Amino acid sequence: MARYASDTSRPRSARAWRSLALAALIACALVGVGLVISSLVSPYAKDLRQGYLLAQAMAHGLDPYLPLPELGRVFLPGHPMDDMAHPSPHPFVVGWLSLPLALFTYEHAVVVWLLFELVCLGVSVVLFLRVLRVPASGWQTLAITFLAIGWWPVANELRWGQLTLLVVVMFLGAWLALRQGRDIAGGILLGGLALVKLAGWPIVLWLLLQRRWKAVWATGLFWSLLHGVAIALYGWPLVRDYYLKVGPEVSAIYRVWEMNFSAWTIGQRLFADSGDRFLSTPLWRSPLLASIVTIAVPLLIVGLGVWAAQRLSSFDASFALLMALGVILNPVAWQHYLVMAAPALVLLVMRLRELQWPTRTTVVVALLLLTISVPYYWFRVLALHFAVGVSPAGKPIVPALPALLTLSIGVALCGLLWLLVKLEPKTSDLSHPSARASLPAVPDASHSVAR
Repeated sequence: MARYASDTSRPRSARAWRSLALAALIACALVGVGLVISSLVSPYAKDLRQGYLLAQAMAHGLDPYLPLPELGRVFLPGHPMDDMAHPSPHPFVVGWLSLPLALFTYEHAVVVWLLFELVCLGVSVVLFLRVLRVPASGWQTLAITFLAIGWWPVANELRWGQLTLLVVVMFLGAWLALRQGRDIAGGILLGGLALVKLAGWPIVLWLLLQRRWKAVWATGLFWSLLHGVAIALYGWPLVRDYYLKVGPEVSAIYRVWEMNFSAWTIGQRLFADSGDRFLSTPLWRSPLLASIVTIAVPLLIVGLGVWAAQRLSSFDASFALLMALGVILNPVAWQHYLVMAAPALVLLVMRLRELQWPTRTTVVVALLLLTISVPYYWFRVLALHFAVGVSPAGKPIVPALPALLTLSIGVALCGLLWLLVKLEPKTSDLSHPSARASLPAVPDASHSVAR
């Protein structure tokens, strides 16, 4: 009787935990919706200003890469852009995408862009469900979209009026196209990603190693074609200066910000002064080492990532891995960029479920997911507890090692991606029946892996 009572209590306990988890997700989603709505009250704090001013400058024949405060005085009078004393960091394609916003006042453009981002979020959910081959009704898709707003990176993306959700739609479109063997369509979408966010290039390297030439050529040709159009419209100097002056200038500004967890910041953090809200002193001051490490760390990460993607047996896991690695390989990585890592995180959780939730690994994954999901400024507050003085500019001074606490999000993401690789079957494991059963049922053309 005791054993029977125990067996019947387990389903009840499982249902109770599921109900509790659902209630927590709904509560987080409601908080996220509240944060997004409240951001409309202060529209001039949004990053959308950069794309809006870029589009307005293009529409009115001004240099789109004038410093943002100059453009702000023309198109947003009364709302200075002194907090962004640099040109727009966006490529010219973002200006083209934002041109419809130039038809509206900025206050109305904020609402239009929010609605567009919500559509992108819903489309992302639909596309990812197709990736997973999970059928879902319209109401289920809406419910998932609503719950997704409860994840802090998604809520922040919507609050700031950013581009990441559009990028995710393009990533998922390329994922489906490449998996189905439509390499030209997939390559065009990857070329678009490189134009909008300088993203997706680790996937192109992987496709190059797989000898999927159509996809690689389509990426390069589409990227080159649109640059040719931009040169014809605006002249070579504008395109040249974006890559040789504007991009490096903006990257240099934000490379020292403590909440930028990009791999490109490691050299600066360790061997030079860094920090925005506080001053982080280096472990050892060396401009040469700072320059070397700044380049070496991203190259090492992309090399390991592409090598790991080559070894994985699942196309989906390989694509998701490289899509997520693009977050920390971007010269500037804010927490809302983690939306690009969401597919990899979902695949990792699904893999844990297949393995029947191994206790130790599940706890580690839960802690790492918590690390990337809490508000980014918590880590800055934590680092500030180790301040040892105040700089002449009035900023708290934090030693290098405690200051590295602000890299927690990037480190946790790398840990999660490493676990994704570790738990997925490798190509050398395909002789095992369980590994073969885990392969996706896709056509040979879409699952070709050159070895």
